[in-house]
Amino acid sequence: MKKLVLFLTCTILTISLYSFKVDAVNFHREGDNDRYFVGMMYFDTWIHADGKTWQNNISPVTQSPITKTQNYSFNFPERRVKSVTVTAYNGKPEEYIESSRNELWAVFARSSATNVLPTTSNQNGIGTGEISFTVTVNANLNAERPLEITDEATQAIHENVEGYRTYLPILIKVELEAESNAPKTSIMSTFNNYTINRQAPKNQHTFWMYHNSDSSDAFIVEIRSQKLTSGGWLEREIHPLREIIFDSNRKLNIIGFNSDGTPIDVTVWRKGKERTDLSDTFKNQFFRGYTRQQNDGTYYYYQHYQSTADGELYPTSQLLNYVPNANILDYLSRFGLHNLEDYEYRIMNP
Repeated sequence: MKKLVLFLTCTILTISLYSFKVDAVNFHREGDNDRYFVGMMYFDTWIHADGKTWQNNISPVTQSPITKTQNYSFNFPERRVKSVTVTAYNGKPEEYIESSRNELWAVFARSSATNVLPTTSNQNGIGTGEISFTVTVNANLNAERPLEITDEATQAIHENVEGYRTYLPILIKVELEAESNAPKTSIMSTFNNYTINRQAPKNQHTFWMYHNSDSSDAFIVEIRSQKLTSGGWLEREIHPLREIIFDSNRKLNIIGFNSDGTPIDVTVWRKGKERTDLSDTFKNQFFRGYTRQQNDGTYYYYQHYQSTADGELYPTSQLLNYVPNANILDYLSRFGLHNLEDYEYRIMNP
């Protein structure tokens, strides 16, 4: 029976590497770019059924040295991470733990080690909005009063077995890159090519879409325009679905199409990503279909646009400042142009 008890007490203490994921809202904010998060790593110790022997000879009574490792990942939508640093946390400033954990330092103070030495490794995602890294802590179990966790045992234990937890508090500082003035959302419109190219047929139009993304985002676009019939009236024409892809090198995409009049309406679906602000009622009733299957993937409704007049919105130099130069030159070349000055003159003087 004693052998069984010893086995159970040993298996209780298996220490594993696990991940901790934090959303961007669970931080203490300082200024525009600095975010602080208090991480409460911990080390559990157990005394065996004889009431004297500590598992693996690691004891908070003798202030045993220990090493603990944990993975973290943070997500900052529409921002990019510049750097991550990790230091020991001793309860000051106290608002750091209150903001990031909604807890008080007094809950952990007496159960925390005071000589925590953290290091980081395996940093991934610097320069993007989603980062991950590993924190390794070296410390001595010198807490004034380790937290008793005997009742947290996940299996039957001997009455003499006791468990104690020592917290290893760390402070994670995430510095974000300065926020760009570039638009954070997509912008789209249509215009008649004749406005900027007097040689173009008057029924030739362009749909354009700006999307600010450093990762790759794929969209499909359905354009519905007007076609003049032999009888002299307009009827709706549905154009084939077209895929456009955005990444750090391409912020602006265009699609050419013909239309003999207005209105022109455009529906855009995004691959693999749903908007979070849409109600279930909208999803169930959107008249163009909330989802589309294309290219072996699911595309979710992203935006609907309708144009009732030519040239409601053009990409001007103010927007093109945030578009890579090669992308701009490719856009201008579609209209036989080679510089922004000539382009802007034409759209301002149709």
